[in-house]
Amino acid sequence: MSKEIDFGTLADLFRGLGLPDVSWLYRIGFGIERRQEFYKDLASILRSGIRLEEGLKEVKASKSVPDYIVRILLDRIRRGRPFSKAMEGLVPGMERMVLQAGERGESEAGVEESLLILADTVGSMKKGQAAVIKSVAYPFSLFLGVIGFVVFYARTVIPKFIAGHMLDPSKLHGNAFLMFEVFDLVKNYWLPGLFLMFGGIGGLIFSMPYDFPGRKWLDRFPPWSIYRLWVGTQFLFSMSALMRAGVPVLQSLNILIKYSNPWLTKRVRVIKTGVARGAGLSKAMEKTGYHFPDDRIISRLRIRENHADVSEALREFSRDWQERGDNLISSQTKILNVVLILVVAGLLTLAGIGPYAFEVSSGQTMTGF
Repeated sequence: MSKEIDFGTLADLFRGLGLPDVSWLYRIGFGIERRQEFYKDLASILRSGIRLEEGLKEVKASKSVPDYIVRILLDRIRRGRPFSKAMEGLVPGMERMVLQAGERGESEAGVEESLLILADTVGSMKKGQAAVIKSVAYPFSLFLGVIGFVVFYARTVIPKFIAGHMLDPSKLHGNAFLMFEVFDLVKNYWLPGLFLMFGGIGGLIFSMPYDFPGRKWLDRFPPWSIYRLWVGTQFLFSMSALMRAGVPVLQSLNILIKYSNPWLTKRVRVIKTGVARGAGLSKAMEKTGYHFPDDRIISRLRIRENHADVSEALREFSRDWQERGDNLISSQTKILNVVLILVVAGLLTLAGIGPYAFEVSSGQTMTGF
């Protein structure tokens, strides 16, 4: 059995080297699945009347979460920090605020109920995350395969074919000449090309959490539309969790603004302005002009706002939209799959006719000679 990496020790090492913020290391081993298990187990233990500190010791003994997480929590709690404050740097800020609401008595059943709300919310977010990864994995692996094929063909197959048939590239003409130039370009500049291409992909991924001119238009198309669906679902789950924990709408929006990325912050801030001026949540969402998170959800929320618990309505909508969003993400990635398959077909055709074109060109050259 392999020993679990102690990211707490690694964090201490990096802090000793002078890195100011090492909380990201703590979170690596305390991902969404481990947090869901932690919230469920701890809620069950606390409901039986056991104190928090003793409950954490039981969780540590069960090995359901990394030892360093419980070690840090116990150390902070013994120093007088509340549980929600002790979780700082280990979990997203929204989750800490739900726990804080339970500690303050804003949630009817206290910390235990807050933990169960988080387990439910995190579990739903995990499903959405898995759907995105599953949808993107195939086109990305296909894309890598295409790139590998092109580089291998240009660097290995074409040079061997030309050398084996003793062709003079300078005497090629027409389509054969153009094909040779393309493959020669790949052969000589494949490494800088890969750096440039993956740099572009990295830049595209980096752009996702930011708002910039034209972003509202880009959000209609993949991959930005996929990001919009994913973050929109997280927004709904987060709002539902905070409100179920007893946090008022305006305060919930303030919490999300504090802990969200620039793209989401801009949209939530406009919604908050409408709510602060007395508009209902659905009306404030509608007036933003961003169609966020979705026009259908805004319309349904308007109906339910005056006749039902808004937090439960948001919870229901988020689950419905996650299911619909998963289907939309799947359909959008299918478009990428079709494009990539067409590219593969084109490259295979090019690879097939390349040697033939060289031979024909060589034959015409020799005949002319």
